[in-house]
Amino acid sequence: MEHRVVVYIFSGCIDRNNFNMDKVVIDIDDKIVLNSIEVRPGIFHVKCGNEFDLAMTFLRAQEFYESDNPKIKGQPFSIIEYIRWYARKHSASFTYPKDWDGFNVSSDVIRKALSNVNDWNMYDDAMYNLIVDMPDRFYLIGTMYANSSVFRLLDSRVNDNGVLDHEVAHGFYYLNEDYKRSADEIITSMSKTTRNRIYKDLERMGYAKSVWNDEIQAYMVSGMESITTAKVDTVRKKFKKLFNKALFHGHN
Repeated sequence: MEHRVVVYIFSGCIDRNNFNMDKVVIDIDDKIVLNSIEVRPGIFHVKCGNEFDLAMTFLRAQEFYESDNPKIKGQPFSIIEYIRWYARKHSASFTYPKDWDGFNVSSDVIRKALSNVNDWNMYDDAMYNLIVDMPDRFYLIGTMYANSSVFRLLDSRVNDNGVLDHEVAHGFYYLNEDYKRSADEIITSMSKTTRNRIYKDLERMGYAKSVWNDEIQAYMVSGMESITTAKVDTVRKKFKKLFNKALFHGHN
């Protein structure tokens, strides 16, 4: 069942009397929503029709988790502070909402990120209201709307360029110990040269070292254009088999 909440905003303030606490939230223009659905046990997919709102709702938790800036990662930070820093890295433009197609954060990261906020804003309200009724341990992924008009996991995987598969793989890696162990074993079995080449690509893309293995398995599932050697294609098949087993049959 899909959950939906509309939050109305007037002069930058949220009218808390005009929305259902069910799940979902916000927009900078009167009323746009984020919709969430549990696509696999503990994995919730958040969809949005506005890339700016999607990115800004996830930004605080996402960058608290994996920013390559040590003053941001694992630290309380203001959104303005982050925007200024990010813009300095990108020719004085804040391109974050266009730079990232999908988002993925665990329940513990979201709660830690929201526990010490000095510049709470409407997007923090959005995230809080989104997760308030979720279970103690969950994984949140966020993407733009897929082409399918009726959202189900398999429908939404159509024509999304692998983004949803990528984010669901992150969810499996966090929630499923067997999946994580198997994925790490496949990574360890890769040649050091290939593994280091991928690590360099991930570093160039702005990923913190702490998430490299998680990103390797997710990109191997969804595709990583810069790595196309025959050896990597063989490894990718192992990851796809692991992912499909978890997706369709569970992973034991």
